[in-house]
Formats: sequence, structure tokens, C-alpha cells
Amino acid sequence: VDAALAKWFEDARAGLKDVRAGSVAFVDRAGKTTECWRFVGALPITWKGPPLQSPGAKHAVEEIQLAVLQIKRC
Repeated sequence: VDAALAKWFEDARAGLKDVRAGSVAFVDRAGKTTECWRFVGALPITWKGPPLQSPGAKHAVEEIQLAVLQIKRC
């Protein structure tokens, strides 16, 4: 869990409207970007993390849902 992301989410839950910009990129196994989107005016809405004990799981997956004003392909 990224500490800055966790703080942003907790601040939003507390009512602070700290809108941000960022990007989401998908990369292949070679590290090449295959898809990319940039967004502005984002606020975190929900955040889901893996269970603390997930036997047999190979990967821990987190999911964050953002409300955004604008989104564009990179």
C-alpha cells in the first residue's frame, strides 16, 4: 500500500476535496506501455484490497475507483 495514496483516500473520506491529476498505464512483460490514460480532477471513491490472509494467492490485487472530470488517452 502506497502511503500517499492511502492518505489521499482517507482525507477524501474525511471530506477534504483534494482533486488530483495522474495517469494509468498498462505495460507488457517487456516493460513496454501498451495502453495509457491521463486524468484530471480526480477524487478517490472506493478502495478495495486483498484479504490479509489469502492462501494460495500468487498476487495481491488492489482496486481504486476514481471520480474524474476529464480523461484522455496518452
